[in-house]
Amino acid sequence: MIKTVEPSGVILKDICDIQTEKCVAKDSPAAITAVWYSPGRKQVNVCRACLDEMVRRGEWEVKGARLKHRADIVIFDPKGKVKLIAEVKKISLKEKSAQRRASEIRRNLLVHSGIPNTPFFLVAFPDNFYLWKEDISDIYDKPADYRFDAKNTIDNYADKKEVSPLEMSERDFEFLVSDWLKDLVNAKSPEDSLEWATKSGLYDAIRDGSVAIEVALQ
Repeated sequence: MIKTVEPSGVILKDICDIQTEKCVAKDSPAAITAVWYSPGRKQVNVCRACLDEMVRRGEWEVKGARLKHRADIVIFDPKGKVKLIAEVKKISLKEKSAQRRASEIRRNLLVHSGIPNTPFFLVAFPDNFYLWKEDISDIYDKPADYRFDAKNTIDNYADKKEVSPLEMSERDFEFLVSDWLKDLVNAKSPEDSLEWATKSGLYDAIRDGSVAIEVALQ
């Protein structure tokens, strides 16, 4: 159930009560804001990163607020048009559960968080990547069009960065996925990219483009 939260307008330095994987005030005090939500107008202290993340997940909506929505990773084509949005989650699930969770994440972002519908949408887990090719803009519950077994790929990129796949943080994982997408963007021919990336049209759509992390979207 989505909770409507009301910002108090008060900014202080404290520990965040929410502490998502994006939290910037988890272990030491940082800038947070107080919000209230029902029942009982309960006060919750939350950092901006966690506030954004709760809205992105579709768990909160902010009363009277106009937030800039942020995407984990965005790929622009050479003309600067958004071609792919990627959401990165460091969670490992069995295949059926992962497919369902990926669809839920995508739907929450498109329906509740104002993330725009783009030609391609990727949800990346450490074991599997799920890709949607957008043909109809208002179908939010459809399963992914393509699945890629990502475990070996992530392990290889983790080795290059000297990061343990088991111990890497959410941020580490985000950078690994970003590095993989950069290599895909810069692949010199379809043979250098993945078969499903070529078959889906993703390779042609993003070739010679650019990859950015934590992009604010209007």
